[in-house]
Amino acid sequence: MRLLSAAMAGAGIARLATEYTEPHVRSGRLVRLLEGYAATLPAWHIYYPSRRYVPPALRAFLDFYRDILAGK
Repeated sequence: MRLLSAAMAGAGIARLATEYTEPHVRSGRLVRLLEGYAATLPAWHIYYPSRRYVPPALRAFLDFYRDILAGK
């Protein structure tokens, strides 16, 4: 996981799931910051290989997911 590796190398702050960071926090290689902070936006990202060709099923899912996040 590149973001975890970057945070562990001291490149900056990362927002990562606890299951990835907990062993490193326990060992002292990572430090938790902003523990009381709760993000207001969903922390979901959807990665897909190309913006030029998006299969119809994926386009339908992306539109559906966008509408859910928008509260529609």
